Formats: sequence, C-alpha cells, structure tokens
Amino acid sequence: MLMNSRLLISSAGLLISFSAYSQTGGQVNNLGNEDVTIVKDYQPVLNDAFKINILPDGDTATFTAPVLKYSAEAEQMNTAYNITPIRPVKIKEDNIKKLYRGFVKAGYGNYNTPLLEFNYNSIRSKTFDAGVSARHNSSTGDIKGYGQPDFSQNAIAANATRYFDNNAITGALSFQRDVYHFYGYQSPPELFTKSGTRHLMNVFAGDFGFKSTHTDKDKLSYASALTFNKFSDNRNSDESLVNISGSGGKRYNDSYISADMQLALMHIDQPLQDRKRTVFKLDPRYAFKKDKFLISAGANLAYETGDFLKSDLHLYPHINTELEVLSEQITVFAQLTGNLKNNTLVAFSAENSFLGDMTPMLNTSTKLELSGGVNAKLSREFVATASASFGRVINQPYYFNIVNADEPVRYTIIYDAANVVHLNAGLNYNQAEKTAFGVSFNYNSFNNDSLDKPLFQPLFRIGLHASYNIAEKIYLKSDLFYNDASYAFSPTATDNGVTKLDGYVDLNLGVDYRYSKILSAFVQINNIGMQKYFRYYSYPSYRLNAMAGITYSFW
Repeated sequence: MLMNSRLLISSAGLLISFSAYSQTGGQVNNLGNEDVTIVKDYQPVLNDAFKINILPDGDTATFTAPVLKYSAEAEQMNTAYNITPIRPVKIKEDNIKKLYRGFVKAGYGNYNTPLLEFNYNSIRSKTFDAGVSARHNSSTGDIKGYGQPDFSQNAIAANATRYFDNNAITGALSFQRDVYHFYGYQSPPELFTKSGTRHLMNVFAGDFGFKSTHTDKDKLSYASALTFNKFSDNRNSDESLVNISGSGGKRYNDSYISADMQLALMHIDQPLQDRKRTVFKLDPRYAFKKDKFLISAGANLAYETGDFLKSDLHLYPHINTELEVLSEQITVFAQLTGNLKNNTLVAFSAENSFLGDMTPMLNTSTKLELSGGVNAKLSREFVATASASFGRVINQPYYFNIVNADEPVRYTIIYDAANVVHLNAGLNYNQAEKTAFGVSFNYNSFNNDSLDKPLFQPLFRIGLHASYNIAEKIYLKSDLFYNDASYAFSPTATDNGVTKLDGYVDLNLGVDYRYSKILSAFVQINNIGMQKYFRYYSYPSYRLNAMAGITYSFW
C-alpha cells in the first residue's frame, strides 16, 4: 500500500515537471524530489442512517373525524352582451305596373256570331274612380227542325266613386237591351214571322250609395243605398222596383252589434195583372268573436203587403257559428236561419228569356233552413269545401211551359211548397298561377207538396275545370259539365203529365295567346261533343260553336 502511494506521487511529479517544461519552452528547471510518508492506513467510515418512524404516535384506539365547513361566496356573473346591429334586408322596389285605361275585345264565330266589348276606366287615384263599358253579342244561326233562334244582347254601363277621408259616394247607371225569338216549335220557320216571335226586353237600372271607408274598428260603420230597376218588353210587360237600404254597426271589445234595413217598392203591370207589392225587412245582429270561435245571433224580420196579397209578418231566427279547428287550415260552420226573397220579373227573365205575358209574382219564404259545412286548406295549393242544408220553402218557383199548337212554347211561373235539400262539395288546386284545376258537385232535391217532379231542376250537376300557363304566353283552359236529367210539363205525357229531358255533357276549350302586354288572340270552342241538349222544353241549344278574336289594351 505504501509502495503504491509512492508510485502515484512520483508519477504526479513527473507530470508536473513535464508540464512546467512545456510551459517554459523547453527550459529545464529542476523542482527537486520530496518524500511523503503515510504513517496510518486509510480506513473508510460509514455514518449511521436515521430511519423514518412509521409507527403512529399516541393513542390510536379512538378516532374523531374532523368537522369540515364549506362556504360559497356569491359572485355576480358578467352578463354584459354586445349587440351587433342587424342590417335590414333591402327589398327590391317593385315597378308599378302600367295601367291602361281602355280595353277592347272583338271576335267572330260560326252561326254568324259577332262579339264586341269595350271598357274605359280611370287609372290610379286616391280620390276618384270612374269607368264606362259596352258589350254586344248576337247570332243568326239556324237549328234544324225548329224556328229561327236569332238573338242579340246589348249592354252599356257607367260607374263613378268619389272617395273622402272616412267615407265614399258611389253611383252607377246601366241599360240592357236583349232580343230573343220564341223558336220553340217544330214546324217550318215560315209558320211564324220573325216579328211575331220577337221578344224585346229593356232593363234600365241605377245604384247610388254612401258608405264609410275608415279602418278604425272602434268607430261606427255605416252604408246606405238607393237602387232601382225598370223592366219593359214589347209584349206589354212592365215592372218597376225601388229599393232603399241602410246598415250600421259598431264594435265593443270582442262583440259587434249591427242591423240591416231594406224597403222594397214593386209594381208589375201585364195584360192580365196590375199589382203593387211592398216588403220591409229588418235584420238585427249580435256577433261575438273570441280566439278561433265566432257566433252571430239575431233575427230576420220581414213584412209584406200589396194588391191581391194578404199582409203577412214573417219572423225568422238567425244563428250562425264558426270554429277554426286548425288555425287557417280547417274551419267548420253551422247556421239556422230563414228569409223572405223578393221575386222579380227582371231576375226571372235573365234566367229564362222565353217568358210569356202572364207571370205571377209571389215572394219565396224559406221558413227554416239548417245548414253546415267545412272549409279545409289541405296545403298551399289544395282547398276543399263541403256543405249541406235542409229547409222548408213556401212558394218555391218553377218554370211551367205552356204548350199551344197556335204559337211557340212560352213559359210562366208556378209555385209550390217543398222540402229542399242541397249538397255541395268542391276541390280546387292552384299552383302559382301556372296550373289550376278543380271539381265541383251539386245535389238538389225538391220534395214538393203538389208537383210530382221539380220542373227544370236537375237532381245533380258535376263540373270540372282546368287551366295551364305555358311560358306566360299561351293560356289553356277547359271546362266539362254534366247536368242530370230534368222534367218538363207535357200534355201528351203519360207519366203524370211530365216528360223527361235527358241529361247532357258540355265540354268547352279555350286558348289565349298573349303576343304582348297589350295585344292577344283567343279561340273559344263550346260544346265540343256536339250534343243537341235542351235546357228548356222545345228550346234546343246550338251544337258545336266556335269563336276567334283579339283583345287590345290602349292608353
């Protein structure tokens, strides 16, 4: 051990000497030798290690859990919200469509049938509106085996309205001149002259009114009108009608109270009768609407008097209810009511142009009518409706054909009491003014007290209609109707004096070509099936008839 230490020290000395030599550039400096003597051997010593005491201190037989206390300090949440303004959507300004004051429609069809219509109206104004119109349609066609069925329809009308801040004054005058011929005979046309079968009818009418136009629901709404009709023909029939009416109503919270009043003065003068009639009506109403429910209750009061007419006071109940089952989707309604209808020669002649010179005039009283139905908006395009009614009618009018070998068939009016049932249903589809179609069904049943059959009243009617728009240039439209069989009086009939008129189908087709906004052309074809059907006994209709023409807007 001593020897090794010496060796190590000697080696260290040599290294130091070499290093010194190197640093002196090779000059030799003698450092000398030194002996070191170790007098004791090296004995390494390991210190004692102090271990961690893992034994528990104290008494561990019992343990008491410390009581922990918690507390939550309230701190207000930062609810500050920076609102970013929403930029309003800019709606493209719609260009105001140009309106044209004038409109002309002209056409010509087979059976030598010219058509001419003219309309002229003022354009946009907040204070005034006025217009005039005229129309002519005639034909000189023949129907094989019957008399000459020439006809001519002419009308001219003018209207004006003056608007104020909260009300308006209206006025209208019209004159209609129609010429028909009694062609209801199966003999050579030369049997009767055209002048002998000619039926000329003139109707001069007027309508003047004053009404409120404000939109304030809390203000009184009102309207009044004076109307008149003057009918005359070339067969000594004359009728005058003056009608004075007024109405008013006011809203109170969810309720609305109103009343309608009407006074009708009528005079009919024919070769075998000269009668005056007066009818006064008063219809008070109380309506209540809450959310989706509406109920209206009141009465219809009517008093009639006149020559050869027993004065009579009619009091009819009136209750009407409506309920929205689904908001703006399905609405159901029901009604119990009654009414008195003023029958006029003007209305009868407009429906049947072959009346003779003796037309009895009675008012029709619907003693009681119960009705109900539903309106359903199945989608944005589909709308369905259905309704039914049952009523007791006094003086239900029917056309009665007078058959005489010495003259063409003419008509008068007969009356009967009846239990009347009406059923109506319809389905319509309309897609963005491009495609539309619909179907309708009407059922009418008349159970008369005296008559075996309801004269000229078909049991049901079915209608189909469709239209299609091609590129907003070509508009196609079609209609298909089916009328069930009806009945007419016949002195030679063996079935209780009535004969059956067969049902018929009427198919019509129209095409409009819009060349521009002001110019278009049209073609209309009626009775494409070329059926020879009878709307009235001994008066057949034309078979296929067609017309083509143009329309033009100006100024």
